[in-house]
Amino acid sequence: MTYHSASGERAVWYSYDSRGADYAEEITGISCDSSVTSLSQVLSNSGYIIVDGNERYCCWVVNYADYYLELNDMYFNPQTSCDLLSFNVDGHADAIPYYTTDGRRQVLDREIKLSYNTLIWNDDDANWWEQWMVETFAALDQDVEIVPPLCDTDFMLTGDRFLQAWGLENAIESEYYQTQAVDCRSTAEQDYSVYDYSDDLGGWAPCHIVFSGYPTDAVVYRLWEMATDAEFENVIKRFDQDEVDCTFMEAGTYYMRFMVTNEDGSCKACGNTHVIKVKSFPIRGDVNGDREVNIADINAVIDIILGSDVSDYVRSRADVNSDGEVNIADINVIIDIILKGQPAVSTKDWVDLGLPSGTLWATCNVGANCPEEYGDYFAWGETFSKDYYDWTTYKWCIGGMDGITKYSYGVNGFADFKSELEPEDDVAYVHWGPSWRMPTLAQQDELREHCTWTWTTLNGVNGCLVTGPNGNSIFLPAAGYRWREMLLGVGEDSDGINWSRSLNLELSEVAYCLYFNSDNSGRGCNDRSLGLTVRAVRVTQN
Repeated sequence: MTYHSASGERAVWYSYDSRGADYAEEITGISCDSSVTSLSQVLSNSGYIIVDGNERYCCWVVNYADYYLELNDMYFNPQTSCDLLSFNVDGHADAIPYYTTDGRRQVLDREIKLSYNTLIWNDDDANWWEQWMVETFAALDQDVEIVPPLCDTDFMLTGDRFLQAWGLENAIESEYYQTQAVDCRSTAEQDYSVYDYSDDLGGWAPCHIVFSGYPTDAVVYRLWEMATDAEFENVIKRFDQDEVDCTFMEAGTYYMRFMVTNEDGSCKACGNTHVIKVKSFPIRGDVNGDREVNIADINAVIDIILGSDVSDYVRSRADVNSDGEVNIADINVIIDIILKGQPAVSTKDWVDLGLPSGTLWATCNVGANCPEEYGDYFAWGETFSKDYYDWTTYKWCIGGMDGITKYSYGVNGFADFKSELEPEDDVAYVHWGPSWRMPTLAQQDELREHCTWTWTTLNGVNGCLVTGPNGNSIFLPAAGYRWREMLLGVGEDSDGINWSRSLNLELSEVAYCLYFNSDNSGRGCNDRSLGLTVRAVRVTQN
């Protein structure tokens, strides 16, 4: 080892061991030729300090032959986790230690490289890209551990940087690896062209959103979940596909997430959660969705009459008088709305039965387009229909009927003493606007006591024709009820059960309803978790 002095003076040499420079000893026998000093016998695993005037240079000497890299083969260890893949390497690649002048042990980085393919998510084009990965290891004094790749791949182990510098690099390749690890991403695309221009998902109903899930290679099973809570304890819909096309018609906040598993379910992943905030339906007569009723809405109806190409949203709102057609009658209703300053209601929407209270009853159930249609089914106090009705999916409880969280006179120690549904939990109010409510128990009793009930059929649907004191009538279809995923009480021996908005004060797990069949009609009570239909009443306008 030779040193050329920068100062022109003779350099002084010292050696030190793992204890550091405090224990350094001067080396005698250093040969000197002018400003060049040399050490003829260099010892490995030793440190050297060369003092040249005011400068000091330090080094540690390693004999690479003591740590020669040998790579023979590599094997996958049994995979016990979806988050960790472990290799056992047949060979030698021990850590190469050295010591600093203050006696600290360090390890020389051998830069042993493990190369393989995996999948990387690309936000720009919303897709998974295959990418070549290289991970480096200072040494192989234990099993090699990495995050499992997301695609099938070969692994190559090469090294180290010293052999590479000398042109003697060693390399081994693994057997072909079939991944079990899974991951996923998801996107949500909303059509904002008609009714809302917010950056957030949702807005004024109906909200049309396409959810797309992007699974990795090992995914076999996938599932979209829609819930009404961020913890997904109240899942209302599930879809076992990558892409879901949803139109949100009901006001509320919804949560969507995409989940995937491999074939045996041992590896799972869950994508990000999408939050959708849906507002109430646009006002009657607002055909183009701009939240106003004006001549632009008349023009939108004229476009449909003339056969112009309009959006599905505009077409769905254009039948303002709900007679099943789009024509000049709808324009007349819009004109009435503009002139009167409030939404016009056709006689088809409600009927005055001549009841003592003056209550006006809707002509069809919430969610129906004509009197004989069943409409949608709702658990009491919920404003959305769903696929499964029991206490496990009920909005206003935790765990079951003993865990009521709203509308209670004392269930499991909880009481808020609310006896009637508030507007935000009233499906008629939420779906049809502030002029409509679910009936109270008293209003249903009045309907039974002051009207004539006749069991009949309308367009093949069983139900009751309810005729008021003034001769006007409404038809109530015997729509049965929903329990879990089943529709019960329809067909030959059909029943009609319609929710009221009134709670049973003695037993908060149930609410009052109107019950009728071919024999009679009466007051009933049912578990709040069941799915029943709703016939709304119109709020009296004085």
